Amino acid sequence: MDETNVLQNLVRVGTVTAVNPGSRTARVLFESSDGMSSEWLAVLDSHPHIPAYDPAPQQTEIAGPAGAGAAEFEAHVHPVVVLPWLPNVGDRGGTLFLPVENAHGFVLGAYQPWQ
Repeated sequence: MDETNVLQNLVRVGTVTAVNPGSRTARVLFESSDGMSSEWLAVLDSHPHIPAYDPAPQQTEIAGPAGAGAAEFEAHVHPVVVLPWLPNVGDRGGTLFLPVENAHGFVLGAYQPWQ
């Protein structure tokens, strides 16, 4: 493979065709490659937007001070489950490949066509 071809294929755009949440990988069908699909690509780590600094379960609401709100809602809580981002099948995504032949690649993120 010549250097020009390697450089042209470093950053590619395509459509996510499959996602494996267990291994945090995705497959992408590339726009400019006659129906060529990627192997399983690692999805870059994205840290949750709600950091877990405290080992206690995070809540969206907690009981207010004594006398705040209606009595039946004083202990009303909603547990929050925060998971790292993964693309959805059908998302358009950007990928980055290492600059060597048969290199590993990564899913950088996704975007909507109207963005």
